[in-house]
Amino acid sequence: MKSLRKTALAAVATFGLVLTAGAAQAQYVMSGTVILNAGFSTSRVLVGGGNVPGSPGSLMIPARAWVTSGENFRTFPTIPSVAQVLSSFTAQNSAATLVAGGGPAAFEHCHGVPVGCTAPNNATGGFNGLIEYRSGGGFGGTFVILRNNAGVVTRLAAADSYAHAPGTEMNPWIAGQVASAMQSGGQGPPKTTQFPVIGPNGSIQTVGAVIGTGTAPPTAFETGFPATTGIIHAIDSVGAGTNTFTITGSDMRNVNGHGQITLRAAGFSNNLSTESFPRFLNLQMTLAPAVPTMGAAGIAALGALILIGGGFALRKRF
Repeated sequence: MKSLRKTALAAVATFGLVLTAGAAQAQYVMSGTVILNAGFSTSRVLVGGGNVPGSPGSLMIPARAWVTSGENFRTFPTIPSVAQVLSSFTAQNSAATLVAGGGPAAFEHCHGVPVGCTAPNNATGGFNGLIEYRSGGGFGGTFVILRNNAGVVTRLAAADSYAHAPGTEMNPWIAGQVASAMQSGGQGPPKTTQFPVIGPNGSIQTVGAVIGTGTAPPTAFETGFPATTGIIHAIDSVGAGTNTFTITGSDMRNVNGHGQITLRAAGFSNNLSTESFPRFLNLQMTLAPAVPTMGAAGIAALGALILIGGGFALRKRF
């Protein structure tokens, strides 16, 4: 009888340890949305979720927690250098580890200048724009969305002539990356067509006859910074007036790490012209407790408890 009781106590202890270990292996169930913005214009929306291991101070986000694909058609009636973009796309996140204090320190950055500045017009090469991370640190870190775009970019060349540049783009969204400046070459001289059929918002519905080769687009120049729960301020001073943006993250989780958290990131890109455009990333997550899971040891311990319970029942009957 004593031996049976000892075995039962050991099985209970093992079962409890297994439940604890199982909870640690999958601590949170995450659901959330990633929104990519070019200024106030939404570029991509990725909805996803899954199991996220970690702690209140560190979250290990698995790759492909957010995935999307589709087709995209955009017109730019207020930007004279770009008429429209027609493309198919896929987008997904890379694996990331977000930690307390992982957001960038407070800084100021002018687009096109590798050091901090206080005035967006101090930037060189025509790439004018200012980014300020106003509160240093915060929960965050590098968070990369990989994009694969394949399609046709159409640029306005003259009143009745358009340049069509077919291209394939496979690069990360600039906002959310580790602090860096990246450059990529143009897509080569595009074809120039004349008298296309124009549709709503200046869109090109039917291209005209090819009349020659256009001018290659300028080299793209991009600068981006990691995500944070802090405050980010941006100024876009080139183009149609001056636009200012202020975005703020938040951490509403409890001491167990359950609840909502929002991280923001920013960057600048000159895209297909010498104008610069702010790029933002908005990562919103809701973290809930995970259901403890059992491995082989847990199943064995549970089986032992059932057998022992049956043994006690038989001893009582006889």
